[in-house]
Amino acid sequence: PATPRRRWWDWRTLVGGTGRAMIGAGLLLFGFVGYQLWGTGIQQARSQDRLGDRFSALLDAVSTTAAPTPTTTVGPSTATSTATATATATTTPAPTAASPSTLPTTAAPRVAPKVGEPIARILIPSIGVDQWVVSGVGTEELKKAPGHYPDTPLPGELGNAAIAGHRSTFGAPFERVDELDPGDQIEVITTDGRFVYRVTGSRVVEPTEVSVIGPTTDAVLTLTSCWPKFSADKRIVVRAELDPGAGRAAIGPASTVAPTPSASPPVAGSTVTTLPGEVTPATTAATTAATAAAAAADDTASTDAFRLGWWSDEGAWGDVVLWGALLAGVALAAWRLSRRTRRNWVGALAGIVPFVVALYFFYENAARLLPPNI
Repeated sequence: PATPRRRWWDWRTLVGGTGRAMIGAGLLLFGFVGYQLWGTGIQQARSQDRLGDRFSALLDAVSTTAAPTPTTTVGPSTATSTATATATATTTPAPTAASPSTLPTTAAPRVAPKVGEPIARILIPSIGVDQWVVSGVGTEELKKAPGHYPDTPLPGELGNAAIAGHRSTFGAPFERVDELDPGDQIEVITTDGRFVYRVTGSRVVEPTEVSVIGPTTDAVLTLTSCWPKFSADKRIVVRAELDPGAGRAAIGPASTVAPTPSASPPVAGSTVTTLPGEVTPATTAATTAATAAAAAADDTASTDAFRLGWWSDEGAWGDVVLWGALLAGVALAAWRLSRRTRRNWVGALAGIVPFVVALYFFYENAARLLPPNI
């Protein structure tokens, strides 16, 4: 006689279904771990290639813009008569040096880099780091590269230039920052030049100790990441000081200055910087207020990013549930199709492409629930 078909409420059916669901969840979890450890590294490597191309183009643009424009006219190589030379001299005035009245009285302020755009290249030979650095320390920025806290000075400027990076995922650029010893070299290349820092020490702090990315009077570089690996319980902070004997010295904070008559006019979009001791004119009240407001907003964003831990992106939950439901729906539809056709391979073949697509977006949104620099 035929074996009677079990109902869904039969305990054996429930136990079997629960077991299969747990096995499936376990496979998804293992897949997510593999995606985080290796899949995100592939993404980051591709992003680094694109950032390298952008930064090279930026350097070329800066070099082209900064190139001096010829101001004299070279005469013909053949001899000319005295009369012709005299006529030319009287009709074409010789070029003269720019007078102080024609020079700009204020310098163009530094244009803040766009979030996600490359601003520097960081090299740490002792731990094998060679990465492009982007502006911003949000989840999307740190997926591509180490990120510069936007409210801190740029590397090479006076003050505390702070950079955050992953230790376990997305290429793990700061995986070995805990191995840095005092005296180790950190080289940073920006559009302003090459700057060399020497590590002075490192420590582990609580996520609430945001003072480590606060302002300083000296030119220093601070690297931050999660501690320990695969966790967001604490933060590891590496501090380095600018080495004035290597690369360039600190170029000073971005400021507005009046160039002297012997100085060349600043290039539009560039920054004129001053060293300690040089005089800068007072800025207008409107400029000061706007700068203070922008700095306060950036400071809040940076300190919040430093504190972020698990499940910090609350907006990700809706997307995780949506793509999880879609993933389950695709799997269920493929299973029903295989049962209906009595050929398992038919359901698997029909569902593999939509399943992989849904799985990718499920993993992408689930990653938003992790600490941004884990």
